[in-house]
This record gives sequence, structure tokens and C-alpha cells, in this order.
Amino acid sequence: MSNGNVQTVYLPLSSAVYLYVYTNAAFTQQVTITPSDASPIVYQGSGEGMTLIGQRVIQTPASSSNPRGYPVTVSVQTQQGGQWVPSSTMQGSSGIMYYQTVMVVSEDYVDQDWNDSVTQFCWWVPPTARPQGRG
Repeated sequence: MSNGNVQTVYLPLSSAVYLYVYTNAAFTQQVTITPSDASPIVYQGSGEGMTLIGQRVIQTPASSSNPRGYPVTVSVQTQQGGQWVPSSTMQGSSGIMYYQTVMVVSEDYVDQDWNDSVTQFCWWVPPTARPQGRG
């Protein structure tokens, strides 16, 4: 879901989700990640070349009132001219075998490269147990 500078990401339940936040901008980026039942997590920083400004593990709960999963919002602002200005954001997801990732990228309205901040959520979904016998 998108609302200007805010994206809602739905994470799997009962999972360890790895969070990484990077910048690719000279302007300071502020990325705020807000789990639906927890305090906001705020990272700030600047730098080019996927500069890591924050990382952690989010352990999601076993249940959620939302059928899509555990909602987490991501909002991004950039500091320009001494004030915080909302950045545009977009999200996308990908999966390869049992590895899943959702990324939120931002644009601070300067060069339209859509990489000023990159917020990555990733997790591993193991296969279900398979019977040992042959049929």
C-alpha cells in the first residue's frame, strides 16, 4: 500500500525477519519503520554506495488481526535546506525458492534515481516436512 512517503509492508507471522536500511544519497535520509504493535524504529544517515545505516531482526507475532500478515509501515524523509521533507516511496517483492524479500526504495526529488534510501525486509520460509518413505 502506498500513501506518498509511507508504505505498508506485510510480514509473515511467527518469523524472524531481517531488516537492513541503506542510503545512496548525500542528503541525510531518515527512515522510520513502525511495527503495528511496537515503537517506531528510526535510522538516519547519508552516504553513497549502499551505506548501511541500520539493521536488526524483527520477530513477528504468531497472530495478526490483518489476514495479509503483520503490518509494518515505512516512511522516509530527507533533510534539505535544514528541514525534513517527505520523500516519495515505492515497494516491490521477490522470492527465490524459500527466500523472500520486500524492499522499499525512496526518491528525494533531486536526481530521480530511486535509491536514496533502501529498506530491505528478508526472511527464509523453510519447506514443510516431507515424508521419509518412498511411494
